[in-house]
Amino acid sequence: MKSVEWEDAIFSVTFIRQYENASELSLHVDYDATASSTEEDMHRHYALELSITPEYDCRNIGGSGSEGHMTNTYIISPPLPDDLSGLAFEFKGPRIPITAKSEMVEFVIRPEMN
Repeated sequence: MKSVEWEDAIFSVTFIRQYENASELSLHVDYDATASSTEEDMHRHYALELSITPEYDCRNIGGSGSEGHMTNTYIISPPLPDDLSGLAFEFKGPRIPITAKSEMVEFVIRPEMN
């Protein structure tokens, strides 16, 4: 698992499943909903796109969550190599609901092989 902090949220790649023709990546988001000032902000989510390199097609196939937590699932094809060294998972998109103070969320997670 690898994590990144952005504003008051923690984004974690919790697993990557390998299949014959594709890979599945799970991105988990944790934030403190009790510290939020509005009802909308307590139930926020992130519409993030994943990109790796031009040869990988990455699709967000949806997600689910509850107050303070959410998980998005991405399908990547062709499948990722077993050795992820040198790859970078780039996530970018808006935080929903969009407010006047909202910024684009943008971060990179670099997997490390043990």
